[in-house]
Amino acid sequence: MSKHIAKLLKREFLTPLDAEKKTIHLEIGFDSAIPYLPGDSIAIDVVNPHNQVEYWLKKHQRDRDEKVIHRRTQEEWKLYDYLIQCVNLTSIQDGNLDRARPLMPRFYSIASSNLLHPRSIHLLVTIDEFINEDNMLMMGVASHFLLKTLAVGDPVSFKLFANDHFRVASANVPMIMIGPGTGVAPFKAFLEERIAQNATGPNWLLFGERNRNTHFYYEDFFQDLEKKGKLKLSLAFSRDQDEKIYVQDRLKQEADTLFDFLDKGATIFICGDAKVMAKSVTETLEKLYQKRHHATIDEAREWLRSLKASKRLCLDVY
Repeated sequence: MSKHIAKLLKREFLTPLDAEKKTIHLEIGFDSAIPYLPGDSIAIDVVNPHNQVEYWLKKHQRDRDEKVIHRRTQEEWKLYDYLIQCVNLTSIQDGNLDRARPLMPRFYSIASSNLLHPRSIHLLVTIDEFINEDNMLMMGVASHFLLKTLAVGDPVSFKLFANDHFRVASANVPMIMIGPGTGVAPFKAFLEERIAQNATGPNWLLFGERNRNTHFYYEDFFQDLEKKGKLKLSLAFSRDQDEKIYVQDRLKQEADTLFDFLDKGATIFICGDAKVMAKSVTETLEKLYQKRHHATIDEAREWLRSLKASKRLCLDVY
């Protein structure tokens, strides 16, 4: 799989700068068109933050110009450069370089359609911030790279990964898209694709986040489609009321709409957190099926399995 070199075209905050959870929109561009499809992802090559490498060197009293041998290539590196470009710093917190794991690229779902943006890729990225053992505010490797290290115009190295199991439905097929948080990224791409194709299939997006005023990503885009009658939008902002509400709660409230879509041949797409969100959503689907059809849990699970087998339930979870 070949590597591509793009450049950072745009970076903007979609949340307030002082938000507890910060999210940014990125656009990377290339001189000649690179074909990609909604549902695909990219793996971006990142480097470690300079301040975290300096912190590691000071903590372990190591010389930045010390020579080290790269374990895989057997090439000689200066320690500072080796730590910046090659090593997962969390794997060597004890200072033992023999335990070093390689610095891996970071994967992101593409948030744009190639039909509308043939020479750019859009990304939706949450900034990962945390307090370290010395009570210092730190930033995740990829977050620091995309927010702090890269400047507009700088090169971005990435690989494109196809995801043939998560593709926008045929133009006339209804779509139910469930994507809280940054899980909404591919659904922006799906909807852009349908706009470009003049698709006639109904679209329903269930989106959730913390607060509507601060975390409604791509609000203007989605609301414009809703006003034009091209999108049904169901929202769940968990912290806007005393009782937390999530996308699965909206599904329960709109069970009739869910089964109306399914009766018309809809495909369900789920993107985002695998451990909690996707599990809760699939359990909710099972319970709603049980209630509607007076079915057992085994029958409901078989129904979900049949949807997956027929590619009418597609998941992209992580």
